[in-house]
Amino acid sequence: MFKKILTFLRLKKKSIDDLFLEAALDIEKRKEFTKAMADEAFYFPVQKNNEGNKVRLLIELKGEKMVPFFTHPQRAMQFFKKEYNVSLTLAPLRKLIDQLPKNKTLILNPGSLITVRFTIQQIEAVLDGSALKELEKPTVPDGTKFKFFPSNASKKDIVKLTEILNLVDGCKSAYSCNLHRNEKPHLCIGVEMETDDPVVWTLLDGLIADYQRNHKGLNTVLVNMTALQSTQSEFVENIKKVGQCFWSKK
Repeated sequence: MFKKILTFLRLKKKSIDDLFLEAALDIEKRKEFTKAMADEAFYFPVQKNNEGNKVRLLIELKGEKMVPFFTHPQRAMQFFKKEYNVSLTLAPLRKLIDQLPKNKTLILNPGSLITVRFTIQQIEAVLDGSALKELEKPTVPDGTKFKFFPSNASKKDIVKLTEILNLVDGCKSAYSCNLHRNEKPHLCIGVEMETDDPVVWTLLDGLIADYQRNHKGLNTVLVNMTALQSTQSEFVENIKKVGQCFWSKK
């Protein structure tokens, strides 16, 4: 069954979320992501005002009001949670550029470990193609620090994650630890891979995301330790040093 799924994933067009994740890890992929931004649609959160009209939502981070937008609806729902009563509109940046406030910063995927801030001028540069000449690596927001703690994953979570890892051919070993970002804890699952096939990673990420969606309060971060080893070796070593190896290929 999973061979059929892998074949389907290889044939399907990559989503803007797939491209975003690849661009964060591989400098060669950033041009592809920046080019796709000009044409692909993004998710913008909206709320109803007192008159019942839908208005674009602004968020405040460190005293600055920003326009959030997302590459995937799940990222938005994890950020806002249900109590915000937020709905999403799907639209290309090209259609919305004239409606966005000129003096506001846009922030892509707030709440994720990797996020990018844009001015309206930078968005315009993406749309007219000039941004391709000067690319910047997506970074963690300024002032963000990672703190590593031993994992508090439940036995039930470990059992389910083990079942998932046993299903996906191409994984070598897996570690769990708690990763704190500005005091916001995530369960970090670091995986060493035997293959660099992005389709295998997409399948693993999708299965773990499905499990997380069905378990309220579980915030997981899936980390490809093999892909990060060359550029973020200290980050990878911290996962190994502080975390626990809960699964390895037999």
